[in-house]
Amino acid sequence: MKATPNAPGSFPLALLMALVACGPAAGAARAAPPGGTPPPGTKAPLPAASSDRKTPLVGGCAHECRDPAAAVAGFLAATARGDAPDATAPFVDSTRLVLDGRPLGARWAGLWRDLKSATRKDEIRQALGDLSSWTVGLTPGQVRDALTAGPRSVRAWSTEAEYEFQPPGAAPWTIVLAPRGIEWLVIEIRRTVQGTPAREVPR
Repeated sequence: MKATPNAPGSFPLALLMALVACGPAAGAARAAPPGGTPPPGTKAPLPAASSDRKTPLVGGCAHECRDPAAAVAGFLAATARGDAPDATAPFVDSTRLVLDGRPLGARWAGLWRDLKSATRKDEIRQALGDLSSWTVGLTPGQVRDALTAGPRSVRAWSTEAEYEFQPPGAAPWTIVLAPRGIEWLVIEIRRTVQGTPAREVPR
């Protein structure tokens, strides 16, 4: 059978199919390995939830920290719980915390960067657990009354808020909070007044 010549202006079908198969879309499909893995020599993007893996996650108190007054009340209530280290952690900015003049947050941020997460976790738990010492020697009623009385607002700005809390039989605490995202977190706690230590814990 004699082949029919192509009509004027037409394109051979076989050649057209070959060009489509080798076109830009096909090249792009071959450039990306299976499973969405980037081509060799490129870095995979970080997860959207953590744009910087060198920045430790802090906070987590969400609606309980919606404003400084709610945040400081929730923080103090957490210090009186039996699981104080875990209960208190969501209310504290562990990258900035200054406790009784000690820049613990800076140290903990450094431990995170040095991949010493176990040491960082232990130190945070120890420091936050110590915050419950104001309840030692008090009856549940005394603790409840102190929390009900609550902290006194000293100053409140859009970037920082300061409160004073009076534990029974001890020097007052100064608690400073600052916003981080949608949360207000504790960044400083001072438990001494003019060099006078807080109430001595009975042994």
